[in-house]
Amino acid sequence: IDEFKNIGCDTAKSVLELGIDELVQRTDLEEETIKEVVRILKSEFE
Repeated sequence: IDEFKNIGCDTAKSVLELGIDELVQRTDLEEETIKEVVRILKSEFE
């Protein structure tokens, strides 16, 4: 969560607005971790 806040993504929607590739480049997280977070966030909005 702190990694996302550090790049200006203060809300779940702001994380979802960026693509996975963009999140990988802008954070220090692994792609698989980001994919899992995005999957969880998307499920919360369904």
